[in-house]
Amino acid sequence: DFLSRFARALILVLPALVVGPGVGIYLQRYTTLADVTDRWVKDVRPLELGGLRATRVSFE
Repeated sequence: DFLSRFARALILVLPALVVGPGVGIYLQRYTTLADVTDRWVKDVRPLELGGLRATRVSFE
């Protein structure tokens, strides 16, 4: 039944929407470097998944 599937989806999605931004900010402390003086760009490639476009930048 549509209503039970919708309720089940909400049960799974809502906690992720509530917790996600806090986890993202916490992880950004460890994954974002302010000092980029010793970094060299190795490769830049466009990516497309479905209708979404992104750019992947690889460093040495």
